[in-house]
Amino acid sequence: MKYLFLDESGSHDLAVIDPAYPVFVLGGAIIDGESTLEAIGEALADLKVGLFGTSSVVLHTADMCRNRRGFEMLDDPALRARVRAKLNALLGILDHSAIACVVHKGAHLARHGADALDPYVLCLGILLERFCFEVGSERESGVVVVERRTPRLDRQVEHA
Repeated sequence: MKYLFLDESGSHDLAVIDPAYPVFVLGGAIIDGESTLEAIGEALADLKVGLFGTSSVVLHTADMCRNRRGFEMLDDPALRARVRAKLNALLGILDHSAIACVVHKGAHLARHGADALDPYVLCLGILLERFCFEVGSERESGVVVVERRTPRLDRQVEHA
């Protein structure tokens, strides 16, 4: 069994484009097998306890970058560097594949106009196609786990 965990960065809204972040990114991690999934879960829990004193903290990049919602201590440059180094080291040894799709929303709109697909839907299709390639034969199967958002957006993802 293979698993694809997905999360996004940026807004998929084509009506509003932030000049400071004009892209939408959908990224994922592909993990092969229950034992690998469990090993990654344990390694992440250990890392969280070692860095933050609890395994229940959610490693949300936006909060970590902005020193908020439990990450206020990261305003200390030395601690921020230590946390980043530990996270990068762990990602370097974990058995996973990373995949991503990026849409520059302005270019997407300029090219397709009113026919432009929602960037989330566009990226999702591309990443699911890649995941199907990874899953391979009919004897194997895959599970896709998408980060929960609002109920309306969750329904849109399920529909897509």
